[in-house]
Amino acid sequence: MKLKKSIKAIIIFLFIILFSPTLTAKAEGDTNIYRLYNPNSGEHFFTSSPVEYDSLGKTGWIKEGIAWKTPVFSDYPVHRLYNPNTGDHHYTISVAEGNALIDAGWFYEGTAWYSADDKGIPVYRVYNPNATGAGAHHYTLSEGEKTILESVGWSDEKTGFFCAGEPEDVSISIQYDDRYDISQLFPGYYIAKTENIRVDSFNVFCGRPTDNPDSDVCRKISDTALYASGTGECIVYVQNGKETKTLNVTVKPAPLTLMFIAGQSNAEGCTPENEAHPENSVLNERGKVYSTYFTGIRNMTGFFEHISGYSNWANNPDQYVPGSLSRDNSLSINGNTIGQRGESSSNTIDDLTDAGKGKPGPDSGLAYEYNRLTGEKVWVVNGALGSSSIRDWDEENMALGVFLDVVRVYNAEIEAGHYTPAHRYMIWLQGERDTLDGMNAFEYIERFTRFSDRYMEALNIEKIGIISVRNGNDTPDEDGTWTSDIENRDARTAQIRLCLERSDIVMASRVNENWISDEMVSEYFSAAYPNGFSYPLRSNNTIWGIPNTVAEVHPGLHYTQVGHNENGITAARGLVSP
Repeated sequence: MKLKKSIKAIIIFLFIILFSPTLTAKAEGDTNIYRLYNPNSGEHFFTSSPVEYDSLGKTGWIKEGIAWKTPVFSDYPVHRLYNPNTGDHHYTISVAEGNALIDAGWFYEGTAWYSADDKGIPVYRVYNPNATGAGAHHYTLSEGEKTILESVGWSDEKTGFFCAGEPEDVSISIQYDDRYDISQLFPGYYIAKTENIRVDSFNVFCGRPTDNPDSDVCRKISDTALYASGTGECIVYVQNGKETKTLNVTVKPAPLTLMFIAGQSNAEGCTPENEAHPENSVLNERGKVYSTYFTGIRNMTGFFEHISGYSNWANNPDQYVPGSLSRDNSLSINGNTIGQRGESSSNTIDDLTDAGKGKPGPDSGLAYEYNRLTGEKVWVVNGALGSSSIRDWDEENMALGVFLDVVRVYNAEIEAGHYTPAHRYMIWLQGERDTLDGMNAFEYIERFTRFSDRYMEALNIEKIGIISVRNGNDTPDEDGTWTSDIENRDARTAQIRLCLERSDIVMASRVNENWISDEMVSEYFSAAYPNGFSYPLRSNNTIWGIPNTVAEVHPGLHYTQVGHNENGITAARGLVSP
């Protein structure tokens, strides 16, 4: 073992010699160490590379500016290691500690930067014994931040290394509509005031950009929290007693993806067999996900009566689309639609977030996972209609008018400087009606091709992701399984063929094909979530644990909210990596 460790020490030494950016001990000056924060994993990441700092900032990490300054070169290299199982990074000047982590499966990534000698400023190191993923260690110059972390259970690991000096200015870069807590940089401080330096963005009102600049780049929403209400630059003054510090904030336009949902009742989110539970939908973070939902009558009282509800919104799209994605200027947020049991209810752009009440269907899981995977903000627009046939989508405009109005608002927000265009996708979950009606696969392909071509051209959709359709069974087979539900009958056969023949149509999710027996349901969810659901749920959810029976996922034709969540999450993965 001693020989093995010695060899690793030599490897590390050679890595330093070969790949360190500075090789001479005569180099002078200081190097900036940049700090970023991953809001999904909770990890703080440190790097001396401005290129890496900027690159990670474009993928959803929050850029928190310069953490400290270090010597360009010294006799004390700080080694960087990476855990491929948890995504965690670790920084240490100890070769012995580095070797131990390599023994445990960590990857050695070379010299991160150089530590000052023990006459420099100490950088404290603390450890979270409860962490199961990334972010188990944290490094800070701030004794106040260290004290706060210790008060909530972190362990003091003394000085990790030394730095050459504090940053002259503290700067962060965030995106439009982000929320940011200044306690991450200034523990114990509160926001005294904000002051605009430059405002680059404009109000959007009634689906059109105006000539009125946004009033603020950042707005104080609590003693320690900022809301990025415009784009540009501002100064935030933070205070602790008589001590005042400044935080320079740059707010950039955020990449925004449009995600249209179309189809029939399972796409819409109907769950009449067990009553809807919007409180069981995936909890999204406000400022990252937006929701527009409109529909006809959802009480499933008959096809022709049901489909007539479509006229409620088909000729009045602007009543169901917000005038902007800003809460200040969106005077009509989705209008009034018909609720799950037929009563009037208000659906807002924040329904899928901690500021809303949730929504039945795949919407919340789709938005959450797509945002997590890409870092892009997502506007989910659900225009599905229960009991609708592919004939309806082919022969009628159906949701197209409302979808086009959404695109108008989307373009206005981009023109106003709030967002940049990212992607446009459609999720399709439909076919049970046509299976029950006996439509053959050739007619389904012909009608779907006409419908999809029209919608993709009108809305500039890049890709349609299909969630595998069931065959419309309300009850299981005689042996208690649902095997006939996933036979390749005509609608399913048509959709599989479309995905094979066209690159712009993909089978985004087929996980529901695992839910045809209690044993298969238990095996699937136990493998997918060995420690319980990994996605966030609302505090008032009624989910008792991962499903073990078919009835917990779909008691009949329609999915429970747990099933909807899983369809949405896996469809997002299928769109990103088909």
